[in-house]
Amino acid sequence: MRNVYRLAVLLALLSACGGSVESGGVSDVSDSATSFPSSEKISSATSSSSSDDATSHVVDEAQEPRTEKGVHTKGPATPTSATAPATAETADVNSKITLLNFSSVSTEDLEVWSSFAANKMAEQNANVLVVLYHIGQNLGPEDPARFSGAPFTPNQVILTQEQIDTILVQIEAWMRADDCMGHREERPRIQEELADYRIWLEQGADTSTQRGLCERTRIIIMAFQEGNPMWDLQRFLVHELYHAFQHDIEGPCNDLIDRNGRGDHVPIVVEGAADYFTYFTAGELYGDSDPVSTMLKEAKARTQEDGSNEVMGSGMATRASALVRLMVERGWLSHERILDGSFFHSCARAELTDSNPQFAYARQNWAKIESRENKWAFSESALTDSP
Repeated sequence: MRNVYRLAVLLALLSACGGSVESGGVSDVSDSATSFPSSEKISSATSSSSSDDATSHVVDEAQEPRTEKGVHTKGPATPTSATAPATAETADVNSKITLLNFSSVSTEDLEVWSSFAANKMAEQNANVLVVLYHIGQNLGPEDPARFSGAPFTPNQVILTQEQIDTILVQIEAWMRADDCMGHREERPRIQEELADYRIWLEQGADTSTQRGLCERTRIIIMAFQEGNPMWDLQRFLVHELYHAFQHDIEGPCNDLIDRNGRGDHVPIVVEGAADYFTYFTAGELYGDSDPVSTMLKEAKARTQEDGSNEVMGSGMATRASALVRLMVERGWLSHERILDGSFFHSCARAELTDSNPQFAYARQNWAKIESRENKWAFSESALTDSP
């Protein structure tokens, strides 16, 4: 798959730049991954390593010190500061995760964080592309009509038109190299997806999304302002990666949920689990010794922003992570199955509806959080009352 993607990128870039290849450019790339020539024939024309097991990245001599696992040993307040590259940097985290980095964040750092999150999974079965780029100052509130129905805000565009075109060429090449999206019948859908992405890029959308293109094909697109603190970017990336690792948020499980009735319990479970994973996993990256207390403190703060204990209030994912934690502490959900993603392997989430007394109880009582000796925890009644 990695060799296929590299060749597809090369062909796409040649086509975009007016070059010619025997196959006629990227639009003529074969439907089947097996029809591409081997990477050995083009290894001198790519900047990636010629080894399938190697990782391609740009070395930054100013990297922060790391532990043996590649986790930052400095505190979380370090902001990004370098200038975004003129061309995208690509890297293969593993055989199933590819980074397309058009931000000033070190590609090596992104590889470390992505690999750290992926290694927590019981099984990572999706082919994932992560696209990162910078945006400027906010220009207004959420505007779904402007962004093809997506709830993004408009922001100053930092990318040049040439950079935007390059990103889209590389996304298309990755899609065409994918086992599912690479089929000929998916080509109209590829163009539909690219049309949406072009709008987002050219209009400065603050994208923070994971798109399920196929059951095992996911794309993550992340836009953020330069200078964000490192810990915030770690959370951002880890959260979106977890969605890509959730097996059943695409495919037959959705059909079952639709038959049972799709309500706001669906995003509560999906987003709550992703943020739950983020507090523990990103917390390890930036050295949070008590992720539960941090999670509950921030969830409680959300209720003070709008005066509401409803899970679907501001900062829903953080609120929902506290709901998940309450169910874990009550013994109704497995902490381990949330962290390794196996909870999302067999559509167990379909059981967590408002008709489930345990879920309904957690939804009503998740905000019973209090501070005790500088630690945040659930109240005694939240942990002992009957559903």
